[in-house]
Amino acid sequence: MIMPFPGNDLPSPIRVAKSIHIQNTDLEQAAIDGINRVSDALTDAGYLVEEVEPFRLKEVCKLWLELAGAEIQAFTLPNIKPIISEGALKFLTNWVELYPSGHLGYMEGLAIRNEIAREWSLFQ
Repeated sequence: MIMPFPGNDLPSPIRVAKSIHIQNTDLEQAAIDGINRVSDALTDAGYLVEEVEPFRLKEVCKLWLELAGAEIQAFTLPNIKPIISEGALKFLTNWVELYPSGHLGYMEGLAIRNEIAREWSLFQ
């Protein structure tokens, strides 16, 4: 059962985005079946379900790795070095080396992140 939201009516039909094939990633069949069941239920309830490919997803993933790497280098590593295992330290150090980002790169990354977040907000 789909519960109505209080407030003003939305224009009909309400559009819903559906994504199954996200940049050539293979979802488990159970996940695909679940997405399709929800999609069918929404269609039956009068929604317009459209299959879409999420945009800028590869860029978002790379950006997250770079921003997280900058935060790990600036804040996490200095505070946890004395208490983490050698393996964890190596993992985090390797991450920082693979995705280096100085202060300028971090600020640029946040600006791009805000741009992408705005695009997703407009999409939604």
